[in-house]
Amino acid sequence: MPQLRSLTFLPALLRHSQRVILEPTLFLGESFPCPELEELTVAHPDPNDPFYSHLPPALRRLTLQSWPRHCIHRHAFAGDILKKLGWQSPILSSSELLLLLETTRLPELKLLDVEYVADGQEDTLLRRLPVLFPNLEMLTIYRYRNGDADEVPVTWLARQFSSYNRLRMLRIHFDFPNATPKDQLQLLLESAILEVARHITSSAIRYVCALHHERIKNVWLPWRVELDRNGIKRWTLDRTLVAFSGIS
Repeated sequence: MPQLRSLTFLPALLRHSQRVILEPTLFLGESFPCPELEELTVAHPDPNDPFYSHLPPALRRLTLQSWPRHCIHRHAFAGDILKKLGWQSPILSSSELLLLLETTRLPELKLLDVEYVADGQEDTLLRRLPVLFPNLEMLTIYRYRNGDADEVPVTWLARQFSSYNRLRMLRIHFDFPNATPKDQLQLLLESAILEVARHITSSAIRYVCALHHERIKNVWLPWRVELDRNGIKRWTLDRTLVAFSGIS
């Protein structure tokens, strides 16, 4: 498949299944079979899979996720259905995701979409992303609290994005506790995403988005930046941007 441009691999894992390894033993040491690949989506990646070290440098879009998304597994109603189906979601920790991404060499990557459970290496992961992918323009992060955390460190998280100099759009799933009253959640999301926006120094930034759970679906709430007559950034919720509705 030398001319393949886009590859998507989204298996749902049954209980006791292993994470997905795409690198067959017989392929080790050989050249990548899809040198013109531009987009890659993989569910439940294995951080020790050597496949990612062979990705072509021209890759523009990389998505490493759960399927269905981990937040769906954690939803009270949908999660029960997935459990009855025997599906699991072996999500990566931030340490494991860092281990995987450090094996790549993707200088032209522009869009990155990742999911992880925060651990002690999250700060290193977030500092390394703009170094590993210097041309990154759109970043989507589904961040989940670990089992011991009840709060989301919004201000700390916001500060991690100050060095993302080319970013045009940032989307974040904050994973606030389910106990947050629904009538307060959107205000909480707005406060959190605007705190993140305040720390972004990229002159290219156009949107910051927070994932909002609305009944049985997830919707990205996008805040658009505008400059007032004094050149000061103002952020406005832009519900006309509908391209990011859904779970992707």
